[in-house]
This record gives sequence, structure tokens and C-alpha cells, in this order.
Amino acid sequence: MIDEEGHIDLGTQKMHIPGEGGVAQMTGRRVKLALRKRLKDATVTVLVNVYSARRTPSEDNYLDCGIFQDNVTLAQEKPVEIACKLIEEE
Repeated sequence: MIDEEGHIDLGTQKMHIPGEGGVAQMTGRRVKLALRKRLKDATVTVLVNVYSARRTPSEDNYLDCGIFQDNVTLAQEKPVEIACKLIEEE
């Protein structure tokens, strides 16, 4: 239940954004609320990763994106922007 870094996974939410970009609204519906209630005053953080959907036979990721990892309260205060660019072919 607790990983080697002391983290407890409360859930994961995945969504698809079309290639032209857009906004993803993370609702937290999949968060394990029963477990969250047991943690009481623990600091809850959120980690947001962005990667290409890999909807082709290739396993390559075509995007180089930043991440967001911080307190969930901070993420709720204002929209979190994550910039992406295409990975240059070598």
C-alpha cells in the first residue's frame, strides 16, 4: 500500500485531448475517498504527466512535456498550465 518513497496511491485518472490541444479538467472522481478519510490531515499531492496517446503501432512518445506535482489545493486554486513541444527527430 505504501511505496518505497512513502507515497500512497489514491487513484489515477486518464483522459484524451485531441491533437490540436485543449483543456483537461481533472475531477478526482476516481480518488479512493475511504482511504483519503483515513489519512485525515496528511498532505495530498497530485502528479500530472502529459504524453502522446500512442494510438499507432509505434511505442515512441512524440511529445516533450513538463509535469505538475504539488499540493492538490494549489492545483485547485487556478488552472495548471503544462507546456509541450514535439520531440525533434534525430
